[in-house]
Amino acid sequence: MAAPPPTVFLSYRRNVSSFIARAVFQDLRQHGYDVFMDVESIDSGQFDTIILTQIAARTHFLVILTHGTLEGFQEPHDWLRREIEYALDLGRNVVPILVNDFRFDADADTYLTGKLRALPRHNGPTLYHDYFDAAMERLRTRFLKLPTQGDITPAPPRMPLSSSRKSTRRPANQPQRSRISPPKTISTGAGCTQRDRE
Repeated sequence: MAAPPPTVFLSYRRNVSSFIARAVFQDLRQHGYDVFMDVESIDSGQFDTIILTQIAARTHFLVILTHGTLEGFQEPHDWLRREIEYALDLGRNVVPILVNDFRFDADADTYLTGKLRALPRHNGPTLYHDYFDAAMERLRTRFLKLPTQGDITPAPPRMPLSSSRKSTRRPANQPQRSRISPPKTISTGAGCTQRDRE
């Protein structure tokens, strides 16, 4: 029986690194990794419960760091900070990906308070646009090879699409109604919304 694919949680700040996160996600998926990325992997359900469950269910935790990532850590309900702290608490293989000229310098230290002070002690690759493929190969062959630390809690299986939706057929004598639905919002509880990680 073939070994299960390595499991990865991808953490990032959406308003400054969403395109980079998607490129990392696609590269890892193409190389056989089971990767969780919020906008690609969440269909429905409570945002906070799904996020924390997926961190607990995965061996590796990647956090993309670029200019503008750390500033949100000062917000009381910042989801990116909460994700990193939870991964550290669980003993996950935390791998920071430093994009372009991001550095753990004195300016960064002003935002890395509390549990986040441990983040610079974790090794990770530097990701440059011109050397993306080489950096990703280094990530896969060096930083995603560490053994599992801590207990892995399997996430509940996702419900198949065919059984999670009711039939949309209408009786022949029932008039057709408008298909326009109001926009959906996702609550994270404790006064947080999905936008708190942007």
